[in-house]
Amino acid sequence: MQADDCAWVRDTNLTGISAVAAPVRDYTGRVCAVLTALGATGGFDPAIDGPIGSAVRREARAVSAALGFNPGA
Repeated sequence: MQADDCAWVRDTNLTGISAVAAPVRDYTGRVCAVLTALGATGGFDPAIDGPIGSAVRREARAVSAALGFNPGA
């Protein structure tokens, strides 16, 4: 499932594994990497607005900014 440049899965490809991911963009706005956190479904909350999802999105934005990405430009 995805929303606002972030995607998450729960037991989709591997039973027992969940993940949340956000894109890292370069100065042109092109996706150059993806930051992903994954863990065992029972102890990992992949919700986009959860603590892990929020941290992944925040760090992906920080790395993108360091690469020169300016979403308002």
